[in-house]
Amino acid sequence: MIGKGGFATVYRAEWFDKIQLVNRTVALKLFHESNNCHKEFIRELKAYCDIGLKDPTFLSCFGVSKDKVSKDYFLVMEYALKGCLRNNLHAIAQVDWRDRLNLLQCIIYDLMIIHSQDHIHRDLHSGNILLNSLKSAYIADLGLSITANIASKSNSNGIYRILPYIALEVLSKYPYTKESDIYSFSIIMWEILYGKPVSFEQKSESQFQLQKNMEKYMEK
Repeated sequence: MIGKGGFATVYRAEWFDKIQLVNRTVALKLFHESNNCHKEFIRELKAYCDIGLKDPTFLSCFGVSKDKVSKDYFLVMEYALKGCLRNNLHAIAQVDWRDRLNLLQCIIYDLMIIHSQDHIHRDLHSGNILLNSLKSAYIADLGLSITANIASKSNSNGIYRILPYIALEVLSKYPYTKESDIYSFSIIMWEILYGKPVSFEQKSESQFQLQKNMEKYMEK
């Protein structure tokens, strides 16, 4: 197992590509309870169809399958050799500035692709940035992404993402926008600059209380 989140678990696997006739190491993203509720799975699959398939430089989605036991769906994704950005920040802090700038260019280019298809990521943080090396990066996890048109008609009641990356206007219950993603990217820039992740405990009582206090403050 590579990692587990609220909506999905990601596994490493070996897969035979019948089109190119090669064995690949891939990431299998298994969506929890997707046999009963398809919402998150369909949203992410559609996002990769809208974004990933239209630009070959984006993180590859090779296909879809179904777990024989749970009947849950999973995506067959490109495997990132180095894992996520958050786990590599200390090593990145030791590399040349030009390589760090190149890493940021990779991230902002992927974000530009997402925005060019009129999508908003809404959950951009260093745990959702994947690395093949310390010089190349991909934005992943499009499960919470939505189109800008839908976002403009919704508010942000219930904040379930990682607090330090959330734009202040979203905490004030304004809709997510492309600018909200840019705010999240600025926090990632800070992390790459200082070589350490922003401090947070997603499920801690102090984090929950801080979030509530910020929401009350933004309402004033």
